[in-house]
Amino acid sequence: MTGVDVSAKMIIEAQRKHEGDPRFSFKQGDASALPFGAASFDAAFSTMSLHHWGEQVSGIREVARVLRPGGLFVLADVDAPFIFVIGPLFNWIDGSRFRAPEDIRRLLEGAGLSVVGFRRFWPLSRAQLFVSRKKD
Repeated sequence: MTGVDVSAKMIIEAQRKHEGDPRFSFKQGDASALPFGAASFDAAFSTMSLHHWGEQVSGIREVARVLRPGGLFVLADVDAPFIFVIGPLFNWIDGSRFRAPEDIRRLLEGAGLSVVGFRRFWPLSRAQLFVSRKKD
């Protein structure tokens, strides 16, 4: 398992928690410029972070780049309708960039990923989950 975070403090914390376990490695990096070669991974996951990515289009393209053909990308984030209530406040405070499901689907497909599944975590929630596969 390889973890990536833009924050050096988060990388240090992750390394501390998994110290001595060779199955885990962590690198500091930005989603828009992942520090890995093309076709390096069978799967990638992003949980509740897409809305913080400064360059979402580049980030999703980078995920597709580092996936092997047929590789899976699982993306979980908060749905854009949430933003109509308090989202603009979050956008103003921390620069969040929430997107509606159809926008995320377009980003994934534009990066060469096929959406093979979509669901909400709970029926009335604004949390959403996409499963996509890199085209061969």
